[in-house]
Amino acid sequence: RADGPPLLLPSLLGAGGAEAAWPHACPPLPFAWSGEGSARRLEADGREEAMRAALLSAARSPLSPPAERALIARMRSDPALTRGAAPEPALVVGVVEANPMAAVELLDLVLPDAPDARRLLDGLASAPLSLHALEVVNRLAAREGSPLADAFVRAFASRCMRECEPPRQGEARGGQLVPDSGPAMAGSAPQPRLVRMVCVLLQGLV
Repeated sequence: RADGPPLLLPSLLGAGGAEAAWPHACPPLPFAWSGEGSARRLEADGREEAMRAALLSAARSPLSPPAERALIARMRSDPALTRGAAPEPALVVGVVEANPMAAVELLDLVLPDAPDARRLLDGLASAPLSLHALEVVNRLAAREGSPLADAFVRAFASRCMRECEPPRQGEARGGQLVPDSGPAMAGSAPQPRLVRMVCVLLQGLV
């Protein structure tokens, strides 16, 4: 106060010039723990980004056999990381078409615990039918404890059977108007091979 005696603060120096200890010093804040947790989160985020980049690369173009095997081993070594990369339907379909063996492992790891498994399967079911897609479904359906829903496999098999039928003149199939009779998957694979693979799929269902 202006009209009172001056307020005297305690000296910062003790006897002999040593620094005085504060009687109620605040405990140190746990900055080290917070920094360590942030570093771990950043590391996890970086690993997920790296996995997603690898999957995007596998969706764009075929990998060399060693590179595809390395990606499969990487996915198997850390399934949680693979699921954390959050593959969406378009990415999954791209991997199916470019690297079917990697797609088998990707779907086997992701589908059982994916909250949007139905959306991934719908994306695969609505994609243009191909031999690679049929191969992936065949391999997954044949696995013990297959991650594919029975309804999806039956619907996929029915679609394959329709594709095996010779298209009638003027019939639209696969988004194209068929001017004349010919293979159901013209331009992608001979129909006899498609028929054989469909038979393998149907045999696994009976």
